[in-house]
Amino acid sequence: MRTNHLTAVVFAIVFFMCVALYADTLRIPCHFEMPAISEVDGGHLIRMEGLTVLGTTGEPLLPVKTLTVLLPYGRSLSKVWLEIDKQSILPGTYEIQYQKEVRPIGLPPAGKNLRNEEIYRSSSPYPKEPVHVLGEQTIRGHRVAIVNVCPVRYVPASGRITIITKAHLAIKTQNRSVSIQERKSLRMLPKRIRLENSQALSTYPVQSENRGELLSIY
Repeated sequence: MRTNHLTAVVFAIVFFMCVALYADTLRIPCHFEMPAISEVDGGHLIRMEGLTVLGTTGEPLLPVKTLTVLLPYGRSLSKVWLEIDKQSILPGTYEIQYQKEVRPIGLPPAGKNLRNEEIYRSSSPYPKEPVHVLGEQTIRGHRVAIVNVCPVRYVPASGRITIITKAHLAIKTQNRSVSIQERKSLRMLPKRIRLENSQALSTYPVQSENRGELLSIY
């Protein structure tokens, strides 16, 4: 009995040390390949390996990487930014294609597709920020943040492009209360969930090999 109590105490100490280790700011390494640029409809389309080309209607189409980041146990997202380690300016100038309006099948065309001239005349980098938080979700008791990272910095007025090839996604976290229901729902994550920082799993109460069981310290 005493041995079991000692084991529980040791586990509790290790568990809270792990939580403290990841408690403040997460730094996720990001690496990007140089792009392939092609001419399409009188403009340029940028593609990068492993990234999805996205855009808002009328605005430049750019490659984006969506990251799923596991937040430490009992923490939520407070602030996010990109720490740029290495970037390269591409030679030449470009006019990046804009996103046309997408219409459901069966509906007539909306009319003329117009690009956002305010953006295309701007001397400021687009997008304004290279990171965009899509939101937070709780999946089987695990709190994750979904973040889009755009490694392309485009200055529409000059046509110049800078590519971020190496960076760190920084996520500052803050304390949050964990509900009893959330604790009870804690299960092994589905294999389809690809975490950028699986090491943060160590901040969650230990799970047994048997799915659905939780060895909790509560």
